[in-house]
Amino acid sequence: MPKLIVVEKPENWYLSVRDVEVISPDRYITDPTYQEAKGIRVLNLCKSYQYQSEGYYVSLLAEARGHKVLPEVSTIQDFRFPSILRDDSLDFDVLIQNTFKNENSDKVELNIYFGSTKSETHNRLALQLFQMVQAPSVRAVFSKKNKWVLQSIKPISLSEVPADDKPLLIQALERYLLRKRDFRPDKKKYDLAILVNPEDKNPPSDDRALKRFYRAAIEAGFNTEFITKNDLDQIIQYDALFIRETTNVNHHTFRFAKKAESLGLVVIDDPDSILKCTNKVYLHELLNSHKILTPKAFVITEDNCDNWKAK
Repeated sequence: MPKLIVVEKPENWYLSVRDVEVISPDRYITDPTYQEAKGIRVLNLCKSYQYQSEGYYVSLLAEARGHKVLPEVSTIQDFRFPSILRDDSLDFDVLIQNTFKNENSDKVELNIYFGSTKSETHNRLALQLFQMVQAPSVRAVFSKKNKWVLQSIKPISLSEVPADDKPLLIQALERYLLRKRDFRPDKKKYDLAILVNPEDKNPPSDDRALKRFYRAAIEAGFNTEFITKNDLDQIIQYDALFIRETTNVNHHTFRFAKKAESLGLVVIDDPDSILKCTNKVYLHELLNSHKILTPKAFVITEDNCDNWKAK
């Protein structure tokens, strides 16, 4: 997949990665070459993602053109609602507490570049934050009262990157661009990700079934890889997602499905199906409306629960 880096001063960028073009936002926005091109991956490193800024329009137009862009407009919008991002961080609260358990201060600030930060002890958390908020460079602030919490997270522009962090930024960027998934011998094949949980004792598909799925996908012409809940940032690389974990709405499987759908991937199970089919009340109503036999069921409410207890 062709790769573009969009940045205000392309002449200042020298990368060791081949087949990467560095262009200005004006050129990306107005040049017919990029308006008509298909299958492009765009890294938007503009200095601002504010509404109606050049950075905002780069991501907006990339999505309109069917290009895979980082960050997406939805990610840019997420930064406007920090409380939602703080709530999302509760999904990995244990990791946050373990990361800072030996920290002497009551406040920590991390600059994170494509999931990497300067401190090795913070890198696992940095990667988790990158998976949660897929933006090239962010600054996350953690503070402690009764326990450690994510106080804020926001994108940082290239001008805000400290001079001694720039080698880390370039290294993280090149590592991101050089991931093995970028090199495929057969460009005509589609890329399929199968989401699994190796630690699940009662998975919806056992090892034997997963091997059969894998073999069938290969025979059908797919480049196929198994991924886990730690690989959300890699979804942008695929054409389809097959979820073989037990799904739920308040769960990473739903976030994977939503992310994949927003990127235009074919998804099984899709978010709408997860939302509806994990709800027993909805399923009961749906099956009854189509005259499909179901086990006897009742909706218990606060008003009638005492009656059911008596029975």
